[in-house]
Amino acid sequence: MVNGAAWGAALLVSALAFLPFLPTLGGQFLNWDDNINFLTNPGFRGLGWTQLRWMATTTLLGHWIPLTWLSLGVNYALGGLDPWGYHLGNLLLHAANAAVLCVIARRLLAAAWGAAAPAPAILGGAVCAALLFAVHPLRVESVAWVTERRRLGLLHVDQGRYADAIPLLRRALALDPRFPLVRKDLVLALRKRAAELEATGDRREAAGLLREATDLLAHDPGAPGPTSAREPAVGSDTGRSGR
Repeated sequence: MVNGAAWGAALLVSALAFLPFLPTLGGQFLNWDDNINFLTNPGFRGLGWTQLRWMATTTLLGHWIPLTWLSLGVNYALGGLDPWGYHLGNLLLHAANAAVLCVIARRLLAAAWGAAAPAPAILGGAVCAALLFAVHPLRVESVAWVTERRRLGLLHVDQGRYADAIPLLRRALALDPRFPLVRKDLVLALRKRAAELEATGDRREAAGLLREATDLLAHDPGAPGPTSAREPAVGSDTGRSGR
């Protein structure tokens, strides 16, 4: 449960994440993807059925990012093509991400250290971790460039790069004593997604997911992972026949 001190710390982190990026509110759309994504693109302008269908299906500039487009559609519905509103949206998302990270970091530190560590130390560590993320120079591009909203926190899931997120998820789960219970479910999800990607021709991404699945099972000698999206785990009858 998140107590009052934790909520206060999360709000403090959110405010401190917001302040350094205030100058971005005076920015404009850039002539680098912003012009294609927004200035000459009528597809995202509004929240009608036509726009929602476009958001759910488009891969403009090579990205499938329906949640990001939905947030940009809200921006258009509220303020048209005024860049101030889009920059404010990026900034608010960044501040919210920082607050969420503070809460998550506190839970992970508490799970790792248990009752041995005093609560103020755990909360302080969570604040430091969240601020290190929030004010790091690497955040500038994602916050200041409207097109890069797709990389802001949970919206980054839009891009479907499971292989980038799994190592972090694996490390987080390793701090939870229930990790062995969810490992196999995670592996099954990875294999299913890898098969889907291979079916669409994205073999590179599929191979990355299979490597992560194999790595997850490395701690379980009785269930080694497959070597391709179509190959069952070693030890199954179907995996031995016809090869």
